[in-house]
Amino acid sequence: MVNIERCLTRLAYERIAKEGRKFGFSLIIASQRPSEISQTIISQCANFVSHRLQNPDDIDHFRRIIPLQARRLLDQVTILAAGEAIVFGSAFHIPARVQFDRPEPGPYSQTAAPFHEWSRETSPFPLDQVIGAWGVAKP
Repeated sequence: MVNIERCLTRLAYERIAKEGRKFGFSLIIASQRPSEISQTIISQCANFVSHRLQNPDDIDHFRRIIPLQARRLLDQVTILAAGEAIVFGSAFHIPARVQFDRPEPGPYSQTAAPFHEWSRETSPFPLDQVIGAWGVAKP
């Protein structure tokens, strides 16, 4: 059942990618595994923003679809820092390595320390309430 749903979902996104522009629709496809994105969808993309990639399959996937002048930039895709990306496509005069402005305040997800947060006096997560709702006494 899951495979049928995945197939139907993929077909729907492919149809939007192929026919959506005449109705004013656009897609932004974001993936940590670009090699798993349908070739039909990739072929309809006009612009690409590639952040750091480590997987050789993903890098080879991009190497096949990017213009020749961007391939040297793609050699840098494994060493990009947070907020850096390689951009190319019709919206850019030339492929380039860019630095995006960091959000303020920055996300805490990169330095998550659950033990540190749970041991604080005033935890943002109501652990005592959750344990109490479960009917379990806190040790």
